[in-house]
Amino acid sequence: MPLVHRAPDPTELEDFLDTYMQDHFNLFADDDSPHEVSVLICRLYELIAANRILDAQQLLSTPTAALDACVSMVLTLPPGCLPYAPCCRVEGVCQQ
Repeated sequence: MPLVHRAPDPTELEDFLDTYMQDHFNLFADDDSPHEVSVLICRLYELIAANRILDAQQLLSTPTAALDACVSMVLTLPPGCLPYAPCCRVEGVCQQ
């Protein structure tokens, strides 16, 4: 009998990614990107588990965001905050 793995739950993976980014990179995602990445990873898992490798490759090659319009990133720090200090939250805004 082949070994069957449970498909990952996007919500659990999202929580893990969000916590990992906060704990290891002091990064807070306010844009729903952990959810989007989690759904994509789970979909890739399903495709690969079903041996639909070409579909998985096509999904990976499909652009999900147009970053070409983003020319510069403006980062703002709260007053008295040093970059990468654990107490600080850096906000980035894409400006065209």
